Amino acid sequence: MSVRITKIIWLLAFVASVAVYFDFRDDARVTATSPGTPVFTPFTLDTISAIHIERTNTVLRIQSSPEGWTLSNGDSQSKANDTIIRHFVEDLLALKHLSHIDTPQGSGPAANYLQTYGLSPAETVIHIEFQNHTNSLQIGASTLIGNQFYVLNASTSKISTVDGNLLSRLPKGPNDWRSKKLLTLEGLNLDEIRFQSLEGSVVMARDKEKDAWQIAQPEPVRRASKPMIMSLLAGLDQMAIVDFVE
Repeated sequence: MSVRITKIIWLLAFVASVAVYFDFRDDARVTATSPGTPVFTPFTLDTISAIHIERTNTVLRIQSSPEGWTLSNGDSQSKANDTIIRHFVEDLLALKHLSHIDTPQGSGPAANYLQTYGLSPAETVIHIEFQNHTNSLQIGASTLIGNQFYVLNASTSKISTVDGNLLSRLPKGPNDWRSKKLLTLEGLNLDEIRFQSLEGSVVMARDKEKDAWQIAQPEPVRRASKPMIMSLLAGLDQMAIVDFVE
């Protein structure tokens, strides 16, 4: 009988800890929010004009353009990896509130209170810029339990906790989100290919009327293998950068 009562007591204690728990930082109370409450109001990738990320040692700005995403780091610019950007935005939209922090009564200055949760200054700040407004999320310190972090949503000015997996997807440096595609040939209508070496040059030209390729230089003009040229272009289009040299 006593064993059964002990099990019931432990079960009730567990249920209570899931519903409400206490974080003893500044005697603030942490309460569970409605499960599945999104951090951001839903938006679509095509409505974003820029993403600005500030971290301790890195400041990146990713700008949208008709040709894709451009990454800026200081004065340098490069093409960003569109796939990584799309997945990151999907992660942001999937981010859910796990709990929120009730501001303690009679707490000290706001800066001191935010500093308790690593939010003054924040370790990471994400700005999602749209045409007429900006959504900002400040990411602070880790919580005392699980893989969770404190965040401050600028639109609501409330502190809450979220799953910490998003941090692992943030860039640690300017090259993490750069495109590693060496050449972009897709969509181009090529009429000429020139091979240059110490021995000279070879020029392949396309006959638009016959949709055929020929060796235009060196003379004499000869017919070229279209399948071999198409295979060459496909190989060039798939070439990837292994690493970047600073």
